[in-house]
Amino acid sequence: QETNRLRQAVESGDVAVVTFTGTNGSGFATTVHKGTTFAAVYENGKPYPVRGERWICRLVNKKGMASTTGDAYPIKKLEGTSTLEDVRRFALEIAQAYEGIPQTLLQ
Repeated sequence: QETNRLRQAVESGDVAVVTFTGTNGSGFATTVHKGTTFAAVYENGKPYPVRGERWICRLVNKKGMASTTGDAYPIKKLEGTSTLEDVRRFALEIAQAYEGIPQTLLQ
């Protein structure tokens, strides 16, 4: 099931490591990535990010040319201080879950 979730994340959006630094008017954790503000999407029964935590998320921009907002779908919480090695390890997990993925998506 985790393999399928990783595969879907890679197929349907931009996967990035983000730190949640605020909340929006509805109380959802938010992060800014490449000039776009993303609000974490809550899924019942799944861990949910709080301010100050680093997560690997699938980021999906809202529709519309001028939109600077989007949704962040939490995949995996990074415990403690994440290192470049943590990110490389996760890229390897993605590569194993999604055989044949272009290397440019793993950089």
